[in-house]
Amino acid sequence: MYFGSVKFFKHLILTVVFGWIGVATVLAVFFAVKCHMLSKEAAPSPATLEEYVSRMNSEGYSNGEILGYISSTDSEAFGEYMSANAPVSPEAPYEEATTLPPDTFETAPVEAPTGTEAVTKGGPDTAEGEYSSLYPELYAEKAENTVAPDSKTVFLTFDDGPSANTYDVLYILQKHGIKGTFFMSAGKTEQSREIMTTVAQGGHVIGVHSFSHNPELIYRSVEDFLTDFYETYKLIYEGCGARPSVYRLPPVPESADPAVIADIRAELDRRGFTEIPCNSETGDRAAEKSWQYVYDTTVDNIHNNDAAGKASIVHFHDSADDYTTVLTLDDVIYGLKAEGYTFAAADSSVKLP
Repeated sequence: MYFGSVKFFKHLILTVVFGWIGVATVLAVFFAVKCHMLSKEAAPSPATLEEYVSRMNSEGYSNGEILGYISSTDSEAFGEYMSANAPVSPEAPYEEATTLPPDTFETAPVEAPTGTEAVTKGGPDTAEGEYSSLYPELYAEKAENTVAPDSKTVFLTFDDGPSANTYDVLYILQKHGIKGTFFMSAGKTEQSREIMTTVAQGGHVIGVHSFSHNPELIYRSVEDFLTDFYETYKLIYEGCGARPSVYRLPPVPESADPAVIADIRAELDRRGFTEIPCNSETGDRAAEKSWQYVYDTTVDNIHNNDAAGKASIVHFHDSADDYTTVLTLDDVIYGLKAEGYTFAAADSSVKLP
């Protein structure tokens, strides 16, 4: 007989125990969700970007990390914020912004490189020295001699890093004994600075690309461009000790004033920086960026440059979204080596077409 037996009472006790455990679990989940909702109601989203920056500062994030995130997710909001906190002097990257402390960068200021006086031509009242009072430590040293590469030389360049993909790119380059050129969008996090250090220690060239990567902001004037350029220059130098001497402009929109672009290039040249353009696209940012598409596009464009008698400056990307570059790079190098191409890093000593 089951009812009233020892076995019956054992099953009854287990049923009651597990039933109470189940009820307790459901109640715990319910109250946890309720408390979470109440906490969100008690801490509403910030009404302005300034409030957001202030809150993130209080949670321990640096201004570089905050502004880097904003620029990558909402370029319009970033542009408005930078406009409201525009720089007025080399000593204050942001104009007494109530949400940004004056020590935006905690390390020591960048010292002017040797030979700055020789590079600084003209005076503040001359056309050539019109912008010399802005960031006077922002200078590079051009190579005394330049070498023109032949048409079988390939320069592998990578924009928009550093990211985790940069490590994979470095591994592939090391495997083939190749040095590359990396145009950085600054080290906005500690991991980014570690990656930049690894790039520099590997003997690769690090160049300046952009901090905000917002063409509507940086191409408004020479002053706006120098502000953005200086942020990246400073982070690269402070992050890995490498003083960049080459740069690549972010894409210039059709709406940009050609005179402003010309003045930007002239000012950077006056300060000793060397522009590294690109003449061989890879398609790694195209909508159909499959392995086959990127491989064919890269190799075909290099062949066309070879036919024109030009060294190929290959335009890859190594941001967090550019894993197709990693998938394709190894095969591109193998294929080009088999055709007799050689590889080099593009620095200020290379005379480019």
